[in-house]
Amino acid sequence: MPLLAALQDKPVQDKPAYRWLVLAAATAAQATASFALLGLAALAGFLQRDFNLTAAETGLLITASYAAPLFSLLFVGDLLDRKSERLIIGVGAVVLFVPFVFAAASRHYAVLLAWLFIAGLGYSATQPGGSKSVSAWFRGGRLGLAMGIRQAGLPLGGAVAAAILPAVAAAIGDYLAACPHELKRDSPLFVGARGKALNARQIQGEMAKLRLMLSLDARATPHALRHSFATHLLGEGADLRAIQELLGHASLSTTQRYTAVDAARLAAVYDKAHPRAKG
Repeated sequence: MPLLAALQDKPVQDKPAYRWLVLAAATAAQATASFALLGLAALAGFLQRDFNLTAAETGLLITASYAAPLFSLLFVGDLLDRKSERLIIGVGAVVLFVPFVFAAASRHYAVLLAWLFIAGLGYSATQPGGSKSVSAWFRGGRLGLAMGIRQAGLPLGGAVAAAILPAVAAAIGDYLAACPHELKRDSPLFVGARGKALNARQIQGEMAKLRLMLSLDARATPHALRHSFATHLLGEGADLRAIQELLGHASLSTTQRYTAVDAARLAAVYDKAHPRAKG
């Protein structure tokens, strides 16, 4: 992942400015993890309403993701002392976000609790992640400032989640209320005039109309938007499995073609940021 590539355990003295990239990567990892976990609390009211939960059940649902770190943070801290920090954060990111995908598809309360607990295990790896690299790069100067900036990623992620997620959930709720068709939980979210799933031909037709209205390039197609969506996710360090789920690919090999598309950008990041890059 590009984000993790910046985290280095051993500072390179001839690249002092690189330490700020390390700090930015650690802060972004912290903010992203807290966005996922604290975002659940921001959606508490919607979860209680949509799943017909009691106040106690809603509280337990939110607590489930926080329970795992109580047991696993010490274990993860010991691993960070002995193993590669980038590897642990990478594995933690997968363990954090993949369970959220399965949790979204859960139909039973107990299963949902289990997936959120597993997500908390992933958060245990990402939450302290980056502290080792930041300490190494800022040792001897401005370490307190650096650690303060890194820790700011925790409330930053929560604040962004609280600002965005309720608005998104409310917009979806408004759409469902305005939709003339009764949508079941396993039904497609967006349906056509007859209540059936939108097909590709309908989307292409609407996109063609917008192209003419806005004088867009002929290459502005639904496939191009889908392609850009996946490429941007990958470019920001999203897990390939999560992208597979979002795109609905049956096989991971289909999703992997986006890694080749992003190769040029990754090479540019390497040339600009890596301490041993040439040129």
